[in-house]
Amino acid sequence: MDENLAIGVVDGCPLNCARKIVEGAGYRPAVSINLINDCGIKKRPPSAYAAEVVATAVAAIVRAVNSEAYA
Repeated sequence: MDENLAIGVVDGCPLNCARKIVEGAGYRPAVSINLINDCGIKKRPPSAYAAEVVATAVAAIVRAVNSEAYA
């Protein structure tokens, strides 16, 4: 494993499947965002999200990428 690899995961429901897949591959995510818990965004079909909801998710991802976890 590359110890310098910083992985971020974004999950859309409380099952945290993306995080579990990364961990199952032997990696530890530097950051993990759950859109329901961290952003208050309920899971819907991809085309059903309003622009402001997408902007909320993007802002959370940008904050995570700019956080010390990626430093």
